[in-house]
Amino acid sequence: MLDNGKKNLYLFRFSSALSEIRQSQSHRFPKEEEGAYFPGRYLHWQVLPSQWRRMRTQGDVSPLHKWFKTDNWWMRQCLPSNKLQDEYHIKTHWRVILIGSRGAGMFNHSDSLLSSSWHAHVQGKKWWYVCSGGQGVRQTCYEEVLSEGDVLFYPKHYYHETQNLADPLTMTITGTVVNAYNYEELAGQLHKECSRGHLGFDLSGPLCDALQDCYALWHKKFSDGNGAAAEEVWPSWQKSASDRILAIRNSELSRGNNYDGRNPISG
Repeated sequence: MLDNGKKNLYLFRFSSALSEIRQSQSHRFPKEEEGAYFPGRYLHWQVLPSQWRRMRTQGDVSPLHKWFKTDNWWMRQCLPSNKLQDEYHIKTHWRVILIGSRGAGMFNHSDSLLSSSWHAHVQGKKWWYVCSGGQGVRQTCYEEVLSEGDVLFYPKHYYHETQNLADPLTMTITGTVVNAYNYEELAGQLHKECSRGHLGFDLSGPLCDALQDCYALWHKKFSDGNGAAAEEVWPSWQKSASDRILAIRNSELSRGNNYDGRNPISG
């Protein structure tokens, strides 16, 4: 994952993935060559809401600051079913636990949803390089090594690159944030994805319908009330979608979870 152009992605059950990542060599991964650089392995565990609630109930991620619970209120209202919430989390990579060996990391990128993210460091050490971005913004960059207990936050348009520094494993919990500073861009990206498919998330028609209510909730809470109404800014996605996109969104395939390799993590 350090190289944007060369990614070998594999799908495992969680227990099998942990076993693979702990092995020094594996038939599923390229073997080390003497004297050659061999990057570590990275496990991306996309955590569903039910799993997150279970971990919190068991005390695995407690106490949790209220600032990290920003998606509870709106998901209960506009994504009322477990099926909708699960699809949204999986296809947008909304909350992820990152587990990697020394040398594993992510290439320099910015998040395609134009949202904000927090990263709570649980184990090991991880090198971060974060730079401000966006049109007309003078770039400022920060470099830091995070240790257990550190939390990093970056807003929309920020580029970031990481690499794990510790053996045997480094672990981070990351989540996505909707707030007054990013909701318009986030809604715009999701609305465009529903009507055009520019991100390749393959969201289903029922999820795209539900997201229309999410845009309205965000707009009501975060806007100053003086601008256009939500339905004017983000009209029904179906009105601007082509017949091809409508057929894709309403097919049974789009109601799947993308674990067949259609939606790899690419930033």
